[in-house]
Amino acid sequence: GFDDSGSMNGVRSDLVECFNDIVVPGLLGGAADQVGAIRVGGIKFGRRVTPLWGGGFQPLTTLPRLTDADYRAMDGNTALNQGALDAVTAASSFALQLKQRTKAFPEVVIVILSDGANNVAPYDAEDVRSVLSKLSIELFTTVFIGFETGESVDFNAIAREMGFREVMQSKRLPGEDEDAQKRRFRNVMKVFSQKLS
Repeated sequence: GFDDSGSMNGVRSDLVECFNDIVVPGLLGGAADQVGAIRVGGIKFGRRVTPLWGGGFQPLTTLPRLTDADYRAMDGNTALNQGALDAVTAASSFALQLKQRTKAFPEVVIVILSDGANNVAPYDAEDVRSVLSKLSIELFTTVFIGFETGESVDFNAIAREMGFREVMQSKRLPGEDEDAQKRRFRNVMKVFSQKLS
């Protein structure tokens, strides 16, 4: 789920770079059998929530790069809580379809990229927490990747209040090179490295 609201405009290129150059390559650096099984879907949320890449889920290996046409960060207000709820709904529905076909429930990773601001109903983060708290820890990983913008919000506190189990800073950590940053994203999303060294 991508925060497409106006408050993200100052970090728009950072978000696109984070997704295209760190998150996706990090996941592609996983073990070959895992990478081939990963399916990705996307939504963006500003005043309302809309699908990305034509909707649905597609193989990670053929996922198009996030572009300026997809992500503009100009859509006024932020429906963060609704975006998170819609991301859970979409991912859970797709996981149930896979379970019906394969007889095994897949591992699901729900990721939100945002500065943490929310000013569109539902306003209460408890709505999200009540849903996330019901997701199996073994099957669902919930990740909030935070961006620092001009909003006077603490994305760490907001993400925790919403019930996200993993909260990460989008920026590179002190002393962290690009490969280490990719490994950090890959590890939190429970994709095993291709090499165990």
